[in-house]
Amino acid sequence: MPEKLLEVNHLRTSFFTAEGEVKSVSDVSYYVNRGEVIAIVGESGCGKSVTQMSVMQLVQTPPGRIIGGEVMFDGKSLLEYDAKSKEMRAIRGAGISMIFQEPMTSLNPVLTVGEQLSDVICTHSHLSKKEAWKKGIEALAAVGIPEPEARMRCYPFEMSGGMRQRVMIAISVACDSKLIIADEPTTALDVTTQAQVMDLLIDMVHKYNKSLIIITHNLGLVTRYAQRVYVMYAGKIVESGTTEKILTRPEHPYTLGLLKSVPRLQDDKDEELVPIMGAPPVLSKLPQECAFLPRCVYACDTCRKEKCPELRQVGDGHFVACHINVRENGTGAAGTPKASGTVREDAGEKGEILLKIEGLKMHFPVTKGVFGVHAGTVKAVDDISFTIRKGETFGLVGESGCGKTTTGKCILGINQPTDGSIYYKGRQIAGISAREFAPYRREIQLIFQDPYSSLDPRNSVYSILREAIICDGVSKTQKEISDRIHELLRIVDLDPGMSQRFPHEMSGGQRQRLGIARALACNPEVIVCDEPVSALDVSIQAQIINLFKKIQRELGITYLFVAHDLAVVRHISDNIGVMYLGHLVEVTKSSDLYANPIHPYTQALLSAVPITDYYEEQKRERIILQGEVPSPMNMPKGCPFHPRCAYATEQCRKEVPRLREAGGGHLVACHCAVH
Repeated sequence: MPEKLLEVNHLRTSFFTAEGEVKSVSDVSYYVNRGEVIAIVGESGCGKSVTQMSVMQLVQTPPGRIIGGEVMFDGKSLLEYDAKSKEMRAIRGAGISMIFQEPMTSLNPVLTVGEQLSDVICTHSHLSKKEAWKKGIEALAAVGIPEPEARMRCYPFEMSGGMRQRVMIAISVACDSKLIIADEPTTALDVTTQAQVMDLLIDMVHKYNKSLIIITHNLGLVTRYAQRVYVMYAGKIVESGTTEKILTRPEHPYTLGLLKSVPRLQDDKDEELVPIMGAPPVLSKLPQECAFLPRCVYACDTCRKEKCPELRQVGDGHFVACHINVRENGTGAAGTPKASGTVREDAGEKGEILLKIEGLKMHFPVTKGVFGVHAGTVKAVDDISFTIRKGETFGLVGESGCGKTTTGKCILGINQPTDGSIYYKGRQIAGISAREFAPYRREIQLIFQDPYSSLDPRNSVYSILREAIICDGVSKTQKEISDRIHELLRIVDLDPGMSQRFPHEMSGGQRQRLGIARALACNPEVIVCDEPVSALDVSIQAQIINLFKKIQRELGITYLFVAHDLAVVRHISDNIGVMYLGHLVEVTKSSDLYANPIHPYTQALLSAVPITDYYEEQKRERIILQGEVPSPMNMPKGCPFHPRCAYATEQCRKEVPRLREAGGGHLVACHCAVH
């Protein structure tokens, strides 16, 4: 039998607030074997992170308090120690280490990486500062950071997101911890960087015989990396088992709902996602019956009358907390076909050209010193061309820093292009003055990535939408404004009664719907969507994707959809452009790109996306991109992708490839693929 490293029994953690007791963790039990990788999944607020913070006694007191349970780690009962005791401090880092969700906020910005790394090593060992510094260099080298000696003297802001996450992994490796807790370790990372970081983390786990807990809502990561899965909802574990069983034979309606919400690369574009409707319960007002009852489409009289079900065994190592058998109630397996939406005609062939971008360049000069001495030029966008037809969605994908958002800002008139043309309805709008561009601002709107930071927290929903309506420039009476606000809220599937709420009183999905309503207030023709679903849980993400499609069908809106999640882009786009380091490397129809990717970078992007089909994921061929994206200030000669390309030739190192026809309207910028 495998030896258990961590065993948690009946753990309960609550936060005592003015609204009452918030039961964040309610009678949770699980275990981790030595050398094992497990995943804890669920929506935001379900208690995943608080459970692990409780294990390490990092819950802030007050208002939080661990009110019951047992945590056994490596033969020691952790809850017997005081949270600030020497014994507990020794376990944190040397016994259990944690990789936090956002490395930029968990690393001290005023200390170098070396100072932080060596300080942690000194705290958990008897090494001198000199010896700790040397061990820190070895740890950075172990996680694949180039020039580790130089990187030790860098500050966190001087490193990319992937590099910073590697530093967090290096800290856990350097402390020789037995258990690593990775809290949403790839949420803010691109798919290629995500694959690099996770592969590195799993390699460290196997190499040093560590155990790993992955906290995530990304079910693709679970499929690729975890051996066992615990599904959490409303502070409780509702299903647990091996990854294979959870993904191929889910027994809880919530697990099934999560799987159906996930956009998949192999699905047809016109299939509607099936989101879990409603929102998770307020943890201070949990019902006596099953907490998932209001959102469950398979609920029966037993669910409404009986108390919340306990975990029961339904197979070898497979447990579920549900009164009913979902298979006997006709739910089918995880692969149940999604509900089909209205199939519209291909806008890419029927609509007139609304936006035409030709030779667009956006370069930013970089200066240094108090006298502003020119230090170089960042070529954020470097000679790209594409067209968007009326009523279609053009997806723009690529890694962070490739120029996607900058392209959108040029179209919106926020940035004045260095060179090139932007035609809107046949009229040149690049380089015109702010006064000349004013009429177009009503027709070209923007939806931001983070709805919370883009909404004024001091204004109500009514005030936010009223301001956007007034900016339309058409004089309206108070009644016309109120009617329009209620109409906008209905369009985005929000209750008009929410008009007096403030942003902080809304969920993440509701705030994003409000952001969409604000963009629609001026009756725009084009909406630039900048990573509009990247910060949302999968169930809410599915609702927003379906909403985008519904609005497009009903209002004929044209979208420029900027994202790095290729599965999401697949579900919403008619045509897709793949960007790398300021260049478009491939442009084609959505179906063609996924069926026949030609550029090596596109192939690597698709390969890096983990999928939820368990058996298919085991068979997929992986293409691992080595190295980091070069700096746009120091672009490589020739093809910008050639330093990371396995097929690069001498021609690639000397000559920048242009977009060329590869058949059927499929454009690719690659010397090897075209010839």
